[in-house]
Amino acid sequence: SGWAYLADFYKKGFAFGILIKGETAAQAYSDDLLLYSGKFQFIPSIGTGFSLIKNVLRIGYSLQWINQASGQREVLVNAPNLGFNQTLMQGCALSHNVGLEYSIAWKTISKMTGVVRNLFGANFSANSLIHYTNNPQGVPPSEPMMLDLAFSGQHRFSEKTFIRYSFGINDAFDANQVPILGRLVAGIELSLIKNFTFRGGWQLGYPTLGLDFEVNSGRHAISLAMFSRDTGSSYHELDVLRFMFQYQFKLGKKEATAARTLRLIMKEVSEL
Repeated sequence: SGWAYLADFYKKGFAFGILIKGETAAQAYSDDLLLYSGKFQFIPSIGTGFSLIKNVLRIGYSLQWINQASGQREVLVNAPNLGFNQTLMQGCALSHNVGLEYSIAWKTISKMTGVVRNLFGANFSANSLIHYTNNPQGVPPSEPMMLDLAFSGQHRFSEKTFIRYSFGINDAFDANQVPILGRLVAGIELSLIKNFTFRGGWQLGYPTLGLDFEVNSGRHAISLAMFSRDTGSSYHELDVLRFMFQYQFKLGKKEATAARTLRLIMKEVSEL
């Protein structure tokens, strides 16, 4: 199971956000052995951004303070002191991130995006702001610098019907040594009825399905999704099928460049 809360606030040229996230999973290997894992994060972020060439090119930067407790444990089913917050690695790290978005007005509205995550690497120390576990087993491993690339587009058939698509690759230079199918991402959104959007795609080596419903010009949105996630220490070691319910609301006027960039950079931290 998992949950996430993301709130962001923005002014012209500046944005601030907080991501709070938790993931837990358990799997019985036999009648006696149980493997369970937990990952908990509290990530305050600040960001800035600006646009060039009449908003054709957007550039942004964000600084994330990652407070994290994570790990997995194999125990006997009847072992004492079972809990998802037991014997986790715990620590904090600063992560520098740079994002770029280039819009192309060619037949359809298209965009190319690139995000450099963990610029120069993110190295954890033991001074975590939030203590998710009382018996930490060291600090989480350092996170390498990664480059995510994507291309997206939209074609509108009428006022109420449109199709959006996106293709990309996460960790383009394979810093985490994950097979190519686990790094490729693809998605398609189809709207045939006003305010309803159907979604399907591929992410982290698994297919995804979803449905969005918006009201009041998109200020309120409800999303339903079905997807799988890895919760083990390696690729597809322990996968869990998940069903997600999400409610989103927006206050204020049109989203500023800084907030757009911060949301772009943080998307797979929350997913990211």
